[in-house]
Amino acid sequence: HQAVREVLQLPAFGKKGRMTTHVRVLADPSRIQEVCAVCLEETTTIGLRYQVLDRLILQRQERALELDGRRVGVKAVSRGAGTTVKAEADDMAAVPGGHDARAALRQRAEELFKKGEEP
Repeated sequence: HQAVREVLQLPAFGKKGRMTTHVRVLADPSRIQEVCAVCLEETTTIGLRYQVLDRLILQRQERALELDGRRVGVKAVSRGAGTTVKAEADDMAAVPGGHDARAALRQRAEELFKKGEEP
């Protein structure tokens, strides 16, 4: 659903020690009634709880780099102690060659972004 930003599903214990599933849905607060209606329609639950929370989002700078013939999105976030740089997880997931290949490409992308360079 377009209003949903994230869904988290966890095993939990309910009344009388029964196993249950805890589902947390983060969604656009302006569309809460719509999202609740979909949750009630798409699950077997007979009720749900919801709350509206404030959200703090740090300013970010994003750029797409071309490395080894593939697009790698990279974003930087300024924090009090400095700037952190991170390659997009979705772009890294598609890299063949296992963990080491992904880690090497991630490191190159993050270093290039920090230097402000294109490959």
